[in-house]
Amino acid sequence: MAQNHVREEMTLLRDAVRDALAARVSIDELGVWSTLVPPDGSLALASVVAEELGRGLYPGPAYETMVGELLADELGIDGPTAFVTGGTAVEVPTPAALLIATGDTLARATAATAVEAPVLDVSRRIVTYTAHTEDLVAQTDTVVRARAARSLLYAADTLGCLEHVLAKTVDYAKQRTTFGAPIGKYQAVAHRLVDHTVTTRQLRLLLAGAVAAFDTRDDGLPMRLAVAETFLWNRATEIVSDCIQLCGGIGFTWEWGHHLYLRRVAANGPLGSGHGRPARRLAQEAGW
Repeated sequence: MAQNHVREEMTLLRDAVRDALAARVSIDELGVWSTLVPPDGSLALASVVAEELGRGLYPGPAYETMVGELLADELGIDGPTAFVTGGTAVEVPTPAALLIATGDTLARATAATAVEAPVLDVSRRIVTYTAHTEDLVAQTDTVVRARAARSLLYAADTLGCLEHVLAKTVDYAKQRTTFGAPIGKYQAVAHRLVDHTVTTRQLRLLLAGAVAAFDTRDDGLPMRLAVAETFLWNRATEIVSDCIQLCGGIGFTWEWGHHLYLRRVAANGPLGSGHGRPARRLAQEAGW
């Protein structure tokens, strides 16, 4: 019964966010920025929001805000709070507190300036923060969990992008005809779409495992996170790029929109992992 209630809650939240983005109205009133904050929030709920934000190419600083709210709750900070790693993030308009993670240290920025970063993504304004900082908290566990939450939210955003692009490409393959038959009837197209569908579902399972490990404070979180990140960031751009190819000439046009998702997915990796190397972390966790 409890699992059914959670699934129902996730479905209602997903539909609410999707409808709001489609209608181009503010999602602030849905309470999405606090979906990570206990006792009612969880990363599982926040990931549902992230998938829809990726699918809808949401332009705002979503995951910096979500993790910032979680840290504000834990550290007793009043007012809107944002969390960034390595100084690079989606720009957060005038937060009350800007928390920057460097290594295992979490510091509070003062007098921060934001300079637009040279990235391909045009769906969001990505900046590099430069700030004088004062130590706020140095608890390694707090920083590690904040980094993990931010990375998994960007991974969920990427999953939403992949599923949107793949669904649109499958629909196109059903409608576009050549030699009297839909192109999806030809093995050269159908097999690639099936491969991408299987891979995307594998990515969902890996992400779900890492999210569950986070919510239950499982000791296996570092390994699950490293596996999910490595697999996701290696395959995501490949899938979107191939979907562009499968759509033929229209796939390369600005109006078709696949390129917007390719740009976003390519940016999500460095944003989520803090410009780290997931494969190296996976090797370390595996003891290689």
